[in-house]
Amino acid sequence: MKKILVTDDEENIVELLRMNLKAAGFLPICAYSGMEALDKARRMRPDLILLDIMMPGMDGLETCRKLRENPQLKKVPIIILSARSEEADKVIGLGVGADDYITKPFGIRELIARINAVLRRTEQPDDELIVAGNLRIDPTAHTVTINDQNVNLTLTEFYILKLLAENVNRVVTREQMVSALSPFISIEQSAINVHMLNLRRKIGEQYIATIRGLGYKFVIPDEVYQ
Repeated sequence: MKKILVTDDEENIVELLRMNLKAAGFLPICAYSGMEALDKARRMRPDLILLDIMMPGMDGLETCRKLRENPQLKKVPIIILSARSEEADKVIGLGVGADDYITKPFGIRELIARINAVLRRTEQPDDELIVAGNLRIDPTAHTVTINDQNVNLTLTEFYILKLLAENVNRVVTREQMVSALSPFISIEQSAINVHMLNLRRKIGEQYIATIRGLGYKFVIPDEVYQ
């Protein structure tokens, strides 16, 4: 049974999520602050974390940052739940390491579908090492290195980069990306730009070219699209 850590300072929301997650076959763990979430994540090692942004003291963004800094927890998928719906807020949420961002109010069926999608991609069978120039993607270890230096990506960023690198020098449209990743991840076309921005910030501008009106292309650095 998969353990889901639910973090929100509003007890009625936590209880609603707890009941529905339990009915869906998950084992919910409840936390009511960022500090409590960090403590329970360290001790109970959840399979996924639901994290509200607006909390007193340590907010959800800072909690997300600290989770990603912990070597034992940095690969645990995180879904942010927030009443903030502006694209800038999603950029910030995904930028601190969240794998998905769901705007309140949301339907329980949508939430369960998003959770299942994120969990599915963490359970995929191992693949062979992907080498593109000095960048290496190891699907078995879920690691990315450049010049043997580790690059810390979220699971969403990892799967997007893996898809692009598997199609080196070929354009992948946004529609193709959503379709190819749909068995493993729930992603909207409107969120792809945010993930690409984060990927470029982490691995460098030279690996991903934007093909205007079409999509994106992974390139070996000395063959960057002009």
